[in-house]
Amino acid sequence: MIIIHLEDLNDFASFLEKRISNEIFFEFIKPEFTLNGIRVQLQYLGVMNNTNVLFTTHLDFPKIKDKEAVKEKLKEIKIADLELKLIHGTIRELYFSIS
Repeated sequence: MIIIHLEDLNDFASFLEKRISNEIFFEFIKPEFTLNGIRVQLQYLGVMNNTNVLFTTHLDFPKIKDKEAVKEKLKEIKIADLELKLIHGTIRELYFSIS
C-alpha cells in the first residue's frame, strides 16, 4: 500500500473516483505548529493501477476548540456532491519485516 497526502481539499476530492467505498475516515491530530484550534486528518482507501492507496489530507479549524463543533463543521462540507459517510476513526497499515 502506498500513502498519498494531498495538501489541498480540492486535490483530495479529485481522487475520489479512485475510492473503494463511500466512507471517509477522520481523526483529530496534534498540529505540527501552534494552532489555536483543532486539526483533522481525512482519509479514504482507493486503488490506482491495481495498488491499494491511502489518500489523506488535513483540515484546520483555527478558532474551534470543541471536537463536537468540528464534527458538525465536517458534516457541512460537501465534497464533489457525493453521498459520503464520515466516520470518526482511522486507517492504519502495519508492515512487518523479516530479516
